[in-house]
Amino acid sequence: MEQDPPQHGFPFWLQWILATAIGLGLGWEIANIVGPASQGILYLSIAGIFIGFAQWLVVRKRVSQSGWWILATFSGWALFDILGWIMPPPMPGPIFLALGGLTIGFSQWVLLRRHYSRAYLWIIVSAFAWILGMIMAFCGMVVGLTLGEISGGSLQGISSITMASLFGIPFGAITAYGLARVLAHPLSDMK
Repeated sequence: MEQDPPQHGFPFWLQWILATAIGLGLGWEIANIVGPASQGILYLSIAGIFIGFAQWLVVRKRVSQSGWWILATFSGWALFDILGWIMPPPMPGPIFLALGGLTIGFSQWVLLRRHYSRAYLWIIVSAFAWILGMIMAFCGMVVGLTLGEISGGSLQGISSITMASLFGIPFGAITAYGLARVLAHPLSDMK
């Protein structure tokens, strides 16, 4: 059984999960303040900048030329939005979510592939994490709404920060695992 190097152990996972959830929550909240989702690229690009910056804080000492992480993440979110606008509706939810993971994962892979032999895994993990993360967020939202109705309260105003965190935590956990696998195999280790 392969062991994580110390730099990719529990502290890395925790930092990555928190950065992903907080970056996503803040990005979506700021995007909601700037304008509704109907404003297209601007909306998702704002979220992409925030999550890219938050994740960069974690990868900056682990990935060479990590400053490009923010631009790669921003580009992936913008590309996802463009594809979402030009794809014929209605697009089934899992396919749409996989598209998000693939576009963002691909944009970040462009940076990772220069330094890690298993960078291709990042694209696959990102697509899977988008699907599973959103399913878990939806389940959490349904449970929260149900509990609100049972208790006589209302959770109708679930904030985008809460929703993004419900998505960001499982998404962050899955991608933390995948990124640790990628980072454990730098190209310099290849013979």
